[in-house]
Amino acid sequence: MSPDQVRSLAKLRSDFEREAIRHEADVRLAETELASLLEVDAVEEHQVKAKLQEIERLRADLRFARIRAIEQGKALLSLEQRTILRTLLGEPPYSHLQNEVRE
Repeated sequence: MSPDQVRSLAKLRSDFEREAIRHEADVRLAETELASLLEVDAVEEHQVKAKLQEIERLRADLRFARIRAIEQGKALLSLEQRTILRTLLGEPPYSHLQNEVRE
């Protein structure tokens, strides 16, 4: 890899790590808020449902951020480098073609 690629990939990783820390903190906070909603004798079901939906949205956002970071990283690589990466990850050699056919 070129020095520019290494720097760009390191920045992507650093940016994602910061974003992941924020998302994980938001999930923990929402989980704490959910626990508080469940501590009362008569649970407000609509509030609990809304909090559960918020938690799942936050988890989905984090998952998507990870996928986006991986795709941005792959875009920095040449075709040959992506092929090597697939091999290192244990993916079949032409698995990337399956995604292209579906699109």
